[in-house]
Amino acid sequence: MNRNRRYFGLAFFVAVLLCLMCSSIAALAQSITKPAPEKWRPKDGPYGLDPGTGPTPPCEQLTLHNIELDKLSISNDEMYKCKIRKITDTATDALRIDADCDDVRSGKSKDVILPRRIDDSSFRMKWRGYREYRYVYCPDRN
Repeated sequence: MNRNRRYFGLAFFVAVLLCLMCSSIAALAQSITKPAPEKWRPKDGPYGLDPGTGPTPPCEQLTLHNIELDKLSISNDEMYKCKIRKITDTATDALRIDADCDDVRSGKSKDVILPRRIDDSSFRMKWRGYREYRYVYCPDRN
């Protein structure tokens, strides 16, 4: 009987040790997960609208738009102003922006704006049913 107690005690010790090892391995596996990719956002500042009619013209020749996601605003002082309600990441390099816009021609509207990253200084943006246009960052045009 004494011998059975020893085996039982040893089996219990081995079982506890195995449980501890398994929980350590599971915790280690959870900590090895890949970090989430950094979310893309266009830089705040002035962007020129490239009409896509040929080689990229210099910023001085492009219609200026102000993209200020930090201030929840997208505008062209002469044509429209949009107040951003919500920004949703649809992919690592694309956004959905829900905004309330006031346009000189069409008045007030609720719009969905869809910017998609091209590179560090430009993106494509589609909204209001228009075709997708390229916007180029123009830091010297404030």
